[in-house]
Amino acid sequence: MPETYQTVSLIPFQLSCVGDININNFTADEGHLTVRQRSPQESLLVGETKFSFKTEISDTVADLDIFDGNVGIITVTREHTVDSNLSTEEQVYSVLAERREMHRKFLDGTDPAVSTIKSGIKCDISTSYVFTVYAFPDKEWVKPELVKAVFQPSMVGIEDSINFDEKTEEIEKITPIGAEWLKNNNSDIRNGVTGLISWSSVIVIAGRYNYVNDYVYLEKRLQHAWLSLYGKTEYLSTTIDKKSTIGSQEINRLREDTTFEILRVDEILDPSLPDRYSAILEKMIETSNFDKLKRKIDAQLKFLDIKATKQRENNENLSWGLITSFLFLIALITAYRSLSSLMAPAIGPLYSNLIAFIALAIIFAVFEVIIFRRFERE
Repeated sequence: MPETYQTVSLIPFQLSCVGDININNFTADEGHLTVRQRSPQESLLVGETKFSFKTEISDTVADLDIFDGNVGIITVTREHTVDSNLSTEEQVYSVLAERREMHRKFLDGTDPAVSTIKSGIKCDISTSYVFTVYAFPDKEWVKPELVKAVFQPSMVGIEDSINFDEKTEEIEKITPIGAEWLKNNNSDIRNGVTGLISWSSVIVIAGRYNYVNDYVYLEKRLQHAWLSLYGKTEYLSTTIDKKSTIGSQEINRLREDTTFEILRVDEILDPSLPDRYSAILEKMIETSNFDKLKRKIDAQLKFLDIKATKQRENNENLSWGLITSFLFLIALITAYRSLSSLMAPAIGPLYSNLIAFIALAIIFAVFEVIIFRRFERE
């Protein structure tokens, strides 16, 4: 018997546009994108966007959100069918194989909805991954074993959806786990709703599909911040690998931007919101390695800050060395006539000038070696 479930796939990307992004960077018409009005709940949970659009292709609804920092997210909502009479292993294959093909088309641009959105963006965009949220109905055919296998593909021998290219002869046997696993891993405090959150996917089991919206909105919030921070760590990694330095002003700017991103994702400051949002967002942050990104960028900035301080000190030492050398040179030039005059009665004027010049040149050279080695040690 055919049964349905829903996926909401988030495709984060970085925009490459010249200058500030404005409405002219998008083809906003019925053939491409139409401006989308967000609900108050979505605006609050996702955070502020610069632009929001939508498009509908066949049975697929796709949204486009553009954030500060030239970060965007394409969101594709789609319904799927699966035969409830299949074995659990066959259902797992059906769901994961379809996800793999869907992700592939999202990333290579052959999916009709994604292709339509891309054609409406007058900038280059760079995508690298897809994050999918599943909405399963609260029905008997949705077994805990199916949910866990989709939630954690490695339990059936699939390490990653990207590597799931062909149907294997047999998916590894699924061990019965029972409903207790769902209860122990549930992040939703509402009755009748189960929310499972991992690094690779989110699964919501409920009587209505719209219960998944909370998770989608919060995942958008997190993915925006995650990609923004990831872009900064990549930039800093390139700088460090090239053994380049950036100035303290640029370091402070990046630190301020990073702090702002962290504050923007960590807390939703509205006392009227139910507690469930905080619990869901906290679990999403925990499983996304967002904290590792924060620690990495903090370490990178500290390293570059130390490097910039050392470079600044070296420049100051060099400046002081040059000033000291210049002053010493002036002193030697001043002493030249006196030294030459003292030698003249003994060796004659011609030789006294030459010897005085050679003596002062040697003294200056020795001084240069001493003074600059001293600054190098400092």
